[in-house]
Amino acid sequence: MSVDTLTSNHVNYLIWRYLQESGHGEAAVKLQRDWIPDPQTLPFAQYIKTHALVVLVQKGLQYYEIEQSINQNEPRPPSSSLSSLFFGPQSCRATSTLKEDVSEEDGVCALRFSPRTRKHGRESAANGLSLELPATERATKRSRRSNGTEGSIGGDDLDYQSNANAVLANAENMADATASATVNGDNGYLQAEAPPESTSNANSLLEESDNQSQIGGDGGGNMEIDDEDTAATEQDHKDQEQQDEEDEDEDEPSQALVTLTLSTGQSVGVQSDKVVELGSESTTLRVPDKNVLHTAWNPQDPAILATGGIALCRIWTTVTNLYIDILDPTDDSLVTAMAWSPSGDVLAVATRSHTSDWTSMVSLWTKSGKSIAELPAALDMVLIFRWNPSGSHLLAITSSGRGTSALVIWDVQSSQALSPFQLSHVVTDATWSNDRKFLICGHGIIAESIIEGENITGFHSRADVDKDQSWTNLHFDPPTQTLALAAEESAMLGIIDPSGKLHTIIAHDSELITLAFQTHGAQESYQTHSPRLLVTSSLDGDIKIWDSKYPFTTIHSLSLGRSVPAMAIGFSHDGYFVAAANSNHILIWNAKEGGTPKASWSGELDTWQSPANGVDQDSGIGEEDDVTTHSLSWNSDGSKIAYGLGSQIAIIDFQT
Repeated sequence: MSVDTLTSNHVNYLIWRYLQESGHGEAAVKLQRDWIPDPQTLPFAQYIKTHALVVLVQKGLQYYEIEQSINQNEPRPPSSSLSSLFFGPQSCRATSTLKEDVSEEDGVCALRFSPRTRKHGRESAANGLSLELPATERATKRSRRSNGTEGSIGGDDLDYQSNANAVLANAENMADATASATVNGDNGYLQAEAPPESTSNANSLLEESDNQSQIGGDGGGNMEIDDEDTAATEQDHKDQEQQDEEDEDEDEPSQALVTLTLSTGQSVGVQSDKVVELGSESTTLRVPDKNVLHTAWNPQDPAILATGGIALCRIWTTVTNLYIDILDPTDDSLVTAMAWSPSGDVLAVATRSHTSDWTSMVSLWTKSGKSIAELPAALDMVLIFRWNPSGSHLLAITSSGRGTSALVIWDVQSSQALSPFQLSHVVTDATWSNDRKFLICGHGIIAESIIEGENITGFHSRADVDKDQSWTNLHFDPPTQTLALAAEESAMLGIIDPSGKLHTIIAHDSELITLAFQTHGAQESYQTHSPRLLVTSSLDGDIKIWDSKYPFTTIHSLSLGRSVPAMAIGFSHDGYFVAAANSNHILIWNAKEGGTPKASWSGELDTWQSPANGVDQDSGIGEEDDVTTHSLSWNSDGSKIAYGLGSQIAIIDFQT
């Protein structure tokens, strides 16, 4: 019979699942951040059942008890049954009282658990999961056998090893019964439904094994119990019970009631007023005579960072701050778009040379900087790359510079391009909703389309869109199948719900700058009744966190201070933190708690250069921007933030 090998990943996964099932969502996320970004990707995760840790520990305790009864062959004092408990005798008083119940007719000793009745009433937290067993009737005191025929043990010789094997078999039945636990809707307790017969039989065998181990030898013969010893033992037992009750009365007021939040799907954290300064925990990477327009962390490797801009296309290893230039550093080409595939194996880069008018070259690279392929060039300049979820197709939005756009899709495996789809609108953004369907927005247009074979088909433009309204910042949220987008030069926020209905609200007092959905991490951990967070920033200086579900309520209003607008915002990959940045300042909040920031970073005067008087450099895309390009992104495990501005990149360590 093969035996499982227990590794740290097994233990961590069981604890992570237990924390989620018990409502300690915040603790589960902290463990996830320090261990692995998505535990559900572990190969054994699909085989783990609900309450697996509880079942495993319960089985272990049962086997421990069996081992104790088998191995202890010498006579034991009456209190040995308590002292041999895995957690010690005090464990009986923590939540449940261990009592021994003896049937007068058959002499069977059954171990039962009954929750203590509080003498001082308290409200119980019904929205959590407690591992307290259901109440049973108070067990009667154990009857001591007197000398005579009723007190004799033996008569017939018993096979001790056979008895032990039966104990093991019955204990497995008991553990299996534990696995069929259900949650009581009235009190939130985990209620075990064990078959009475198997429990009784197992405990009976445990008791008989206990008796034989006290007798010693081969289990034969009679043992008479002296009257004096019996009386002394009963008195000791009464004294011990009285002492236990006194200890219970003393300990009772000090017991704290743990607030659990399984029904709400989130944990209530305690916000510290102290803001951690991250200035000393950052490194500034400089790229003299170049301009950083893009920063993109590898989605799987937290140490790999790609940067691009004017005469810049570089892959950094942030552990050593070493880099590889994947384009000729003497070339003055402009990197107009770059994006990692979902697997992190491929980096797509679009470049435009000043000598080639608007034509863009598109190339694919490994994370080590090796060339994979040159894709067919786009006739116009590539503005945006978007990978589909599986990484099989790469979508690009191109601009002719004359008020028209085109959609170009490459099949990465064959390195071939599908037939371009020409549009008479300026398209500003796009997103995939699945491997075949994508959506776009732009000047007077919100539309969707699909790919079939080698063509873009089924193009459908919404009829409820104002032709004079321009849209940008299009984002899709897979768990809720919701779309969010911002109206250009307006404070209006658009939300397209799962039914396809477009809702618009005035989200701020001034123009929207950017927005982002809370990243979903492991979608299996998302609970449908929980809020779905969306963050927006505006020129009015406010940063708002919304519940993107209808009716779109504001959960938190935040700010960088003094009406300074946040030019870049972003959630950590686990959705736990949100960061906002302006030219020389970054604040990081707990997304659910809001309030006081968890941490802050400020650029030092001697190491960080902010744009003078807010004047921007030419981005090279064909028109001067109103503000400097700010590029903020989190690495895959949430331990670092990259912030690109001008000719510098701040790598900020954020360890929680």
